[in-house]
Amino acid sequence: MEQNISFTFNRDYIKNNSATSSITYNEYLLLCLLLDNQHKKYTPRRDIEEYIWSGNFVESNNLNTLIYKLRMKFIAIGIKKSIINIPRKGYRFDEDLYISLTSSQQTESAIVLDENPPIDPTNTLKLRVEKPNKEGITRKNLTLLLTLLIILLFPLFSYIKSIFIYDYSNKAHEPIVLEGTLVAFDYIKENKRKLILDAISEAKINADVAFIHINKMGTITVSCNIKGSNVYNLISQFEDIKKLPNELTTLVKKCSDLNE
Repeated sequence: MEQNISFTFNRDYIKNNSATSSITYNEYLLLCLLLDNQHKKYTPRRDIEEYIWSGNFVESNNLNTLIYKLRMKFIAIGIKKSIINIPRKGYRFDEDLYISLTSSQQTESAIVLDENPPIDPTNTLKLRVEKPNKEGITRKNLTLLLTLLIILLFPLFSYIKSIFIYDYSNKAHEPIVLEGTLVAFDYIKENKRKLILDAISEAKINADVAFIHINKMGTITVSCNIKGSNVYNLISQFEDIKKLPNELTTLVKKCSDLNE
């Protein structure tokens, strides 16, 4: 153990006897976590990153840089051994330095010792350190907030959609006969059905077409009357009501071609 060490720290600095070095907020959090986990063999890298950066994106080098800078600050106040690397696993606080800290009568209020520490064969005191609250909304909290907002707004969106686009009344999908051809709709509102019917009339449906079905997704199914055969279905897709007459005209012509 290094001689004449009297180590303490708080939110703003680390101290060894009269020598001090200022520390950042993240360096302070790192110290808190390592000391709190001193009863363990080590603290995994992932646990440290989650504790300090609260689920935000972290490059692998960020933690290495943080630990390097903190070690240099320990050296600056005369402490050569501070944070111990456990290869490919994580980190822990130097045991001798930890004992020096817990036995110091000058330990500051940044660390709270358990009044009744658990019995431990290694005779090591366990520190209870609470992480101070960070200001602002973290990315993780923002994601949870947006998810909750979507869940709350989805029923409202569905209701608006049902009012302005779909009509779930029985009349909405009741088939009609237009120019000798049966036409059926799949839950399409009345104002939109009228536009579709106008488009069907413009397409000049003939006797070769037995049945037309149009659903709310814009899919057209035309059933053709094929002489000496069963009904033959043709399927197409339209994205705009204005394009529907052309799509229907094309399908009607295919029905006529099949009968030639």
